[in-house]
Amino acid sequence: MNWGYTYAIFSLASNVACQQLLSASLHQAGRSVRQGTGISESIRSLLGDGRFWIGGSLAALCLTLWALALTQLPIARALPIMSLIFVISPVVNSRITGTPLSIPMVAGFFLITLGVALTSFQATSGTRGGDGHQEPAPSTYHPND
Repeated sequence: MNWGYTYAIFSLASNVACQQLLSASLHQAGRSVRQGTGISESIRSLLGDGRFWIGGSLAALCLTLWALALTQLPIARALPIMSLIFVISPVVNSRITGTPLSIPMVAGFFLITLGVALTSFQATSGTRGGDGHQEPAPSTYHPND
């Protein structure tokens, strides 16, 4: 079984969670600075915030899973999955915070998703080198091939 897609999907999920936690934590620290409590107090507050540490841990997990995905998949197959973060993360943030999504933003999501679909289809079609020559896709990716 090729675990590359599983690694890529879990990398995507950990990235979305990481962004939400770090954003909330950093937003709180920034609010403290704007209220005039000083930078040192904001840093202490940030370092004491569990969301900051869990978000940082999820960032490390995301990087590890991404590296594992790239050991199993060519980047042309893995990267479209990760590009969905530009759609999923704002939607999740909107659901959590209640921030409305604008029509141009939703249109952008549609274009990103369309691009992912098109590049994924091209990446899995078996064409290599642009000469139209069809080769069977390898069952396991080997970067030295």
